Amino acid sequence: MKDLHVNLERFSGFAALYDQNRPQPPKIVTDILLRYLDKAPEVVVDFGSGTGLSTFLWCGKANSIIGIEPNDDMRNQAEMNASLKGLTNVSFKKADAYDTGLDGNTADIVTCSQSFHWMEPERTLKESARVLKPRGIFAAYDCDWPPVAGYPAESAYNKLLETVRVKLKLVPVERKAIQYPKENHLKNIRESGHFCYTREIVFHNREACSADRFIGIALSQGAVQSVLKSDPGALEHELKAFRQVVLDNWIQTEIIISYRMRLGIKG
Repeated sequence: MKDLHVNLERFSGFAALYDQNRPQPPKIVTDILLRYLDKAPEVVVDFGSGTGLSTFLWCGKANSIIGIEPNDDMRNQAEMNASLKGLTNVSFKKADAYDTGLDGNTADIVTCSQSFHWMEPERTLKESARVLKPRGIFAAYDCDWPPVAGYPAESAYNKLLETVRVKLKLVPVERKAIQYPKENHLKNIRESGHFCYTREIVFHNREACSADRFIGIALSQGAVQSVLKSDPGALEHELKAFRQVVLDNWIQTEIIISYRMRLGIKG
């Protein structure tokens, strides 16, 4: 599976940077999904759990929380975070979204936070439906990039990413990650045949953010890291210019992050 191998490698080598800067999903995620579940969940499974930011969200909400993460760097960071937090009902499993190794009909909720677009949808949704209990919920949710941070910072971010996209074209085909369009998430969930009800929900969250963190958010983007892995000096001038614009113009104390959730209820 080319997508599994290449997409897996895309997230190696920057787990600490990712964990330090990426947004932690807000509480409204659990509020929304528990309205549809209408009971306290026994088991929540988080596909593509990364460093655990989206997995730990369910602490205090579910009896058992399982993160599915094939990338060793990301999973090791998550396990270290869980240990530091003293969590006993959260575990991380080395597996992928196509074959979790979990028993069928065991999960009340399966989530994909910032991850479903890196997974082949048909196989992922089939495995989700297998793992979910009847009337269980699958939910994929993602941020809009960049966060709302004001014109200068956002423009500099967009300019950097435009350059990154151009330079990605120079990365050998065999090393390019495969991405599945986020705008097709709802359609893929709906047409999979596994879910009796589907919908999209949009919400927002505010987070404290310094200029340094905003810069870190940009650096944590997989596309940026892919270019740097291919050629560490490829973005030297662009990154310097980006940092300078952000540092010179930053007046924010917080950012606003927009989310889009696509969900399905198992029939």
